[in-house]
Amino acid sequence: MKIQKVKLLNFGPVKHGEFELRDINIFYGPNNSGKSMTARLLYGMSRPPRRYSLDFDSDVAVWDTYVRRYLEFRRVAVEERLAHNAMRMVTDSLPEIVSLGKRLCRSEFETAFGRLALSLIITRNRTSRLSIKGEKVIAKIYSAMARTRGRPAVYVPAARTGTIQFFNSMIYMRNQLLRSIIRSFGGAVSRRMSTTEIRRFLLSLGKFPLYLEDFYDLLLVFLAKGEVSAFERSIKALHGGTVRLRTRRELPSLVYVDVSGFESEIESAGSGVVASFPIVLGMTRIAPGGILVVEEPELHLEPNRQMALVALLCEHAIRRKFTLVMTTHSDFIIRRTLGLVARHKIKSSNVGLQFFDRKAEQFTTIRSLDISDEGEAEQPLFDEAVQALVKDYSDVISTK
Repeated sequence: MKIQKVKLLNFGPVKHGEFELRDINIFYGPNNSGKSMTARLLYGMSRPPRRYSLDFDSDVAVWDTYVRRYLEFRRVAVEERLAHNAMRMVTDSLPEIVSLGKRLCRSEFETAFGRLALSLIITRNRTSRLSIKGEKVIAKIYSAMARTRGRPAVYVPAARTGTIQFFNSMIYMRNQLLRSIIRSFGGAVSRRMSTTEIRRFLLSLGKFPLYLEDFYDLLLVFLAKGEVSAFERSIKALHGGTVRLRTRRELPSLVYVDVSGFESEIESAGSGVVASFPIVLGMTRIAPGGILVVEEPELHLEPNRQMALVALLCEHAIRRKFTLVMTTHSDFIIRRTLGLVARHKIKSSNVGLQFFDRKAEQFTTIRSLDISDEGEAEQPLFDEAVQALVKDYSDVISTK
């Protein structure tokens, strides 16, 4: 679903927000101002209801069947599923979505097919009613999704480094335990686990946020299919090293080979490599017209590689026609994007810069910042930080 415009009312810390969604979108502002919540809502509205999309890549036939059944017979309450799916991508506790002291949370989305309106009403700290309007619009959106090859939406969380390490450690622990049990009975382990078995095992360990379940699905499908060519080119451009699949274990694993030839499992590579791996993976798996949401792309990366990564993401978003959404606290991410505008690599009309303006003990207002054709734009958060640093040095100089 190609979302063109968003309106938010009483959405978590966001009291009011209205902005257009461009090809490249940057959400930035203070901590706890609603950036990630808004990004997750966009992701939830851009993917099919979860029950019917455990594996976008290998389950296309099942999804086609479901869409046809909905379009022809209207036997499934898909509007309700979409509403719950979108809100649960934000948090499992729906009452927490509504701004403190308010009863109604409302989100509106302008799409190429028409307008959708999502409403959540809370009574006595309990969900009283969750509804979505736009049945005909949803039917058109799902009809278009049924013809899509690739993932219509990918979410790369900020916790990706620890998540990948947990993912690999749990699978290794499970395999070792299972091997020990089977061998104690005189058996032999020869069969590889299917992605369904691994997924079921991971979910048995505890309750994960839905967007993390989707993230695990992304990793599982990639490792099972082993399609690394397009992925490898981008990793080499970013880090200089190469990647390959190692198939000795029950589930193939990804190996990073640095410029000196040293090899390591991806979870044991440098933090910058681990953090950028799922971003590049999501970038190569997203379908044209889809949406790629990346939380804090700057994590664990030196400034030069932050700027190289954002340039790579912007280039792919424009060339392959998907929507890119980034949440960030990095001056380098924003300045590099503005630099691409100044150098005419991308147009100012391609970029949406949304500042989540929240003062202490107040709600957030989302402000869309204008970008000139020369790549100039207001940067309130970083300007304040620079002023604080200048004041520190001025105080030191004045005391001498």
